[in-house]
Amino acid sequence: GSITLSAKLICEDELGFLEICISDTGVGIKADEMPKLFKLFGMIDTNKQINPHGCGIGLTICKKYIEKLEGTIWIESGFEQGTKVYFRIPTKEQFNLSLLLELEQNLNNEEAEIEESQFVEYTQRNF
Repeated sequence: GSITLSAKLICEDELGFLEICISDTGVGIKADEMPKLFKLFGMIDTNKQINPHGCGIGLTICKKYIEKLEGTIWIESGFEQGTKVYFRIPTKEQFNLSLLLELEQNLNNEEAEIEESQFVEYTQRNF
């Protein structure tokens, strides 16, 4: 399988947000297992022993941290269809229109490669 990370800047009601999506082509999650995902020690049942050493705290920690940043997190998945985990956090300031236009021009099919240092610098400045 594969794992993909994508990021996009969103402007809604004159507010700016950074939305991140981490998707995989793994086994997916059954609908009846979804409520367990954000519960402390919530373990899902899969036919495959992908990570038998997990303890079910990762997404709980992520959710609490994202909520502290006044953001949201959600999951889309279908059994045997892979999983997408999204989170959206607000930026400190409204987006500069020229910055949005420049970023839009640099995007290729909504995916772009940036240096890690550029991403760190941007997030430190805006979040």
